[in-house]
Amino acid sequence: SLPDKWNLPQLKLLNLSHNRLTEFLDEGMLDGLRELQELNLYGNKVGEILVPSNPKMLSKLEILNLGYNDLSYLPDDLDQLKSLRVLKLMNNFLAKVPVRVCDMDLRTIDVSSNPVIQPPIETCERGISGMKRYYACLRLEEQSKHKALEEV
Repeated sequence: SLPDKWNLPQLKLLNLSHNRLTEFLDEGMLDGLRELQELNLYGNKVGEILVPSNPKMLSKLEILNLGYNDLSYLPDDLDQLKSLRVLKLMNNFLAKVPVRVCDMDLRTIDVSSNPVIQPPIETCERGISGMKRYYACLRLEEQSKHKALEEV
């Protein structure tokens, strides 16, 4: 098991892959990792991403690898990780990539080998720009429906 508190103020990369972890790092651990830029939790059994309530925690995180875990959903508040640019989520149990996650300033998001239905997996395979386009089209469609209803 992992220590409850970490005091590694200069640590930039933390590789915890293949450790049979079942939980995401909690705020007690993250508090001592203020410079963390890359977190690798690949190949564990993590079932949930817990975004810290303190915005200073994970504020510099650019790369998050949660491939080959047990995630079934992504929290909307993942968009609080403002520095995140690369999100690796392959081989989980994700059915949806929320619009708020797609609206993040990500360069790369990998949701391959997930049972994704929204956006459709073909769209997800085109990358973050395809996902953004998908949700932009949905928004336009919704706006058109509202206008049509107002005219009736």
